Amino acid sequence: DTILPSAEICLECHDDLGEIKTLVPLERYIIFSHETHRKRKAECKACHLVNDTLEVELPEMEVCLDCHNYIETGKECNSCHGTFLEEGLIPESHEVAWLRLHKIQARVDQNRCEMCHEQSFCQECHQGDIETTPSHRRDFIFEHSISALKNENDCRSCHEIETFCLECHREQMIMPISHGSSEWSNTEDGGRHKTEAQMDIESCAICHDSEGSLCLDCHR
Repeated sequence: DTILPSAEICLECHDDLGEIKTLVPLERYIIFSHETHRKRKAECKACHLVNDTLEVELPEMEVCLDCHNYIETGKECNSCHGTFLEEGLIPESHEVAWLRLHKIQARVDQNRCEMCHEQSFCQECHQGDIETTPSHRRDFIFEHSISALKNENDCRSCHEIETFCLECHREQMIMPISHGSSEWSNTEDGGRHKTEAQMDIESCAICHDSEGSLCLDCHR
């Protein structure tokens, strides 16, 4: 980490070495090599906010990932944090009331969560494995349609709406109320389902689309 130039180089600009302030390396807890980054021609200001007072701050992890997400290099946590799992290394934000408040941060900036976690990480907790913090009450199935209509994006945080809803509704043989009407289908003029299909076929495709055979499954 000692990357200061030699005295001869300093004296090319300075008259006296005594007027030069020396930067003290900041204490850090990650595996890092300035030499490796300098060989890649990385500029100091790409990572550090350097000002006239010579005060330098260590970059946040988001700054590191601005480059590391787009170059061929190790992105595993251990590459920089060593045996962080054994040491119990977690962000400072996770230490106080995080279990109760993390949903707010996830909604504001999901990309921040994805720096460390995959989508499956959320699902492992929120599908009921942790009984002390269930994401849905035990009677949620009876009112989930109201929540889904109220804010579909909340559902999309964990579920693939286009497949998750259909798989469950088909298994339980749950149909829209309109489909149970005596006017829904008949052999004379097709009934109400023909009219609605002509008006808005996309709505039918939400449930019935099957590799392009939307109507052909019945009308052969």
